[in-house]
Amino acid sequence: MKRNIIAEIIDLKQREKRNATHLFELRIQDLKIACDQITTHKLSNELYKQIPIALVATMESYFYSVVAKIIDHGEPFLSNVAKFNQAKDVKFDFEIVKALNAKDFTIGNFIAHVLSFNNLNDINLNLSILLDVNFLKELKAHRRKSIFEDNNHTSESFITNADSIIKSINRTFELRHIFCHEFAYKYQIDVSEIKDCLVNTELFLKQTSNYIHEALYPGSPETQTDMNIESFEEYCKLDEELEDLFKRIKEAHQNAFDGINVKLFDRMVRYWKRYRDLKGDFDSDYVRGGTMMPLVSNNSRSYVTSLMIEQLKSELKSISK
Repeated sequence: MKRNIIAEIIDLKQREKRNATHLFELRIQDLKIACDQITTHKLSNELYKQIPIALVATMESYFYSVVAKIIDHGEPFLSNVAKFNQAKDVKFDFEIVKALNAKDFTIGNFIAHVLSFNNLNDINLNLSILLDVNFLKELKAHRRKSIFEDNNHTSESFITNADSIIKSINRTFELRHIFCHEFAYKYQIDVSEIKDCLVNTELFLKQTSNYIHEALYPGSPETQTDMNIESFEEYCKLDEELEDLFKRIKEAHQNAFDGINVKLFDRMVRYWKRYRDLKGDFDSDYVRGGTMMPLVSNNSRSYVTSLMIEQLKSELKSISK
């Protein structure tokens, strides 16, 4: 039976809607707890075999999300997608184009879905092509300068132990292959090796997360207050652009159709702005009273504003023809 790539991508999006960094941290934490319970309660060593399997699943899911995020971030990364087309023979059929047009998923979701993340070489190749760097080489040298000591410590730990961590990641993929595709009935479990795989996978993903964040958002704020301020400033810029478009739309309508009902137009704009504000309140209600509320609200209003900007730009073009 032919794969239904569209259904696969949509199903995946519905199952995993949260931030990839947050999700991998939750999964790693659960695996740490599971590993401790196996040791503490002296459970069967057979259960240790599940750790590398889960770690590889975590890495595959994380890098799928990261690749999609990088591509959807736009240039200069979007142009590098063409290199995947040459290397992977990626093809678009009509149904995929239709789904993209309907915004069922993004170009990033599609490209990430057809790429392989079966081993560290795959991961390195995909990220190197997309970022136009030698990914692992950059990762080994990336030193985070953060106001949070945990982030700095992660970078230092990774840089200091990079070669052994990379070796451990490769070993994690090897163990996963053994435990998934062989009986491994008499395989001697090295508990310390399994635990090293867990620790090193966490360091690898944290270092990657720091590196990718800096690549996409260089110099971005780290404190909640600074993030709130930046998100508001971004919203204000979009709102200024929108106000200019409203003005130009009114002028274009007047020139093209011998005038419009200005009062009705202005009323429509006021109601739309009211909707935008309420949407921001609704989207941020789950953090009501918290320090994140302004950030979530501003991001919501910025998103709604950006959608209206795109719509008005299209409308302006059609009027001007």
